[in-house]
Amino acid sequence: MELACAARTALDAAGCFGCVIRLLTGNAEPFVDGPSGFRKRVGRALREHCILSLPDRAAVIFRDHVLCVSGMDYPTDFTVLATGSAAPDLLRGSGLRLDARGYAHIRQTLQTQGHPEVFAAGDCATLVDHPLPRSGVYAAHQGPVLAHNLVAALASRPFRHYTPQRRALYLLRTSKHNAIASWGRFSWSGRWMWHWKDEIDRRFIRRMHG
Repeated sequence: MELACAARTALDAAGCFGCVIRLLTGNAEPFVDGPSGFRKRVGRALREHCILSLPDRAAVIFRDHVLCVSGMDYPTDFTVLATGSAAPDLLRGSGLRLDARGYAHIRQTLQTQGHPEVFAAGDCATLVDHPLPRSGVYAAHQGPVLAHNLVAALASRPFRHYTPQRRALYLLRTSKHNAIASWGRFSWSGRWMWHWKDEIDRRFIRRMHG
């Protein structure tokens, strides 16, 4: 959705008014598992930006049109493919214990079940006792625990345990100076949310680039 909103902002800035933007969600609505207040704000933002949210999936993408699973065929000048997370194919047939979607089962030490010598984290794994939404927030916090435990395994030292936070902050940019925030069952939107997201993103980039 954030890409669709960014496209609308860019098109309007370029004077390309009236362009049709279709968002194929694959579900009845974007963020179908999110809190109701957050979903309402998302729906309002889509309507304000004249973005058509369609509960359909692309089956075949051609240069100038997209054929959907439903049989609908949409003409297009430009297509952006933004897929969600998926378990890597290399896990299949690996002998590791996997969940129904193909993610490796891990304990809080980030060791895989049945194969403690193999560690996994982030988007290739599922915590057995704490199933989590697919979010970079959780993956980023697993990183330091994984680094510590890999060294600890080589040095025969005690492992650290990863304990996920009870809820995570989600910030979704919807326009040049507006964003939606979600924290647990609460949600907010406005210009100061955009400033908050902008500062967090810039701080992350500065940290990654030294």
